[in-house]
This record gives sequence, structure tokens and C-alpha cells, in this order.
Amino acid sequence: MKISGFFAALLLVAATAPMHADTFDLFFDENGNGLYTETSGSPTANSYTDASGALLFTTPLDTIGGTGNNILIYKLPDFVLNGPVDIGESAGPGISDVLWFTNEADLAAAGAHTYVYGTPGTTDGAGDFGTPNADLMIFFSGDSTGALADSGLPNTVNVGALADATNELADGSFIWLPGGNRYFGQSDEAPEPGSMSLLAVGAGLVGLGAWSRKARR
Repeated sequence: MKISGFFAALLLVAATAPMHADTFDLFFDENGNGLYTETSGSPTANSYTDASGALLFTTPLDTIGGTGNNILIYKLPDFVLNGPVDIGESAGPGISDVLWFTNEADLAAAGAHTYVYGTPGTTDGAGDFGTPNADLMIFFSGDSTGALADSGLPNTVNVGALADATNELADGSFIWLPGGNRYFGQSDEAPEPGSMSLLAVGAGLVGLGAWSRKARR
């Protein structure tokens, strides 16, 4: 996997920098099945009020990634850093998915989202890449199995130059632990019935004591 040295390092540092007291666990797949649990604080975005519940999602036409298809957008319970990261394949080089954290204003600014990674001074058209104003997460999948996320990978970013968030496991699941927030995703393989609940249970076993940091992504 290619990582654009200095810029990618800045992205990963930013993703783990302390930002806010509200943190969450997110469990989601390629078909709009998602759960959230606040691990500290209370929801601050998208009119969520409960400490845990089902994730809201939409499937509008892509105005940010250039795929020309409908895309799967999850509504997040809190604000996170703006911008995309990739999920690597489980075996060998290659990119399976892209998670793009954004907001409604960026989606409305169609055609203004080409990033040049590794080039000082370049950013997204809205000028807010890396800003903690994203309350939406787009799940771009490179698969073609008919899932809601199977829009294809975005072409308005140099996907090969994005920082690797994590890699898939052999069963198509992935876990990204950038800081206070934790992301438990399912890609490729269709999850068996109840797998989202099993992911949620498993999340409780992953280093709970280490997550007192109030970091964001």
C-alpha cells in the first residue's frame, strides 16, 4: 500500500489528536446496517439523543467521489475530522474500501473535491480537510456484489496515496482504532445474521481501559 509520507503522517497524527470529550464505537456493514454506542459524553450531531442505537443512513447520488453512482452515507453521532482514508485488502497490496468523512456542505459543493496528496498547500475545494466538522461517513466499496456501498472507489482522490487506516481480516471485517472513536466494519463477505450484534459484543473486549483518551476521528 502506498502512503504519501509527510502528508499521510500528518493525517494519522491528526486522527489521534485529542479533540473532544464525546467518543463512540461504530458498527456497520455495506448494506446500511449500523449501530453506534457513545463511550463518553453524549451525541452531538444528526439529532441523535440516545447513548446507543441504530445508525441513520442515506443513499444519494455521488457528488463528491466522482463515481456516478449512488453511495452509502452513514450519519455519525458526533463530529470527526474531515477527509478520506482507505481500508487495505486482507492479503497483499490493494485497496478494498474508502471511508470518507464529510458533511452536507461539502456534498453540495459538487466537483470541488480533488486533493493532491503530498503537495503542500493543497486541500479540498471547501478548504476544510482535516477540520473536525464531519458528521457523515461515506462507505465506498470496490466490490460489485450489489451492496449499497458498492459504488466503486472514489476517483476525485488519489486513492493509492491515502493513508491506510487498517486492513481487512480474512472474513472481510475490519477494525480501525484511530483514537477515542472505534470503527468495526464489515466488507466483502455478506455478514451472517446477527453478526452486527456479535461485533458489538466483541468490541467490549477490545482494550477498554486504553480508551480514556479523548481522541477523535
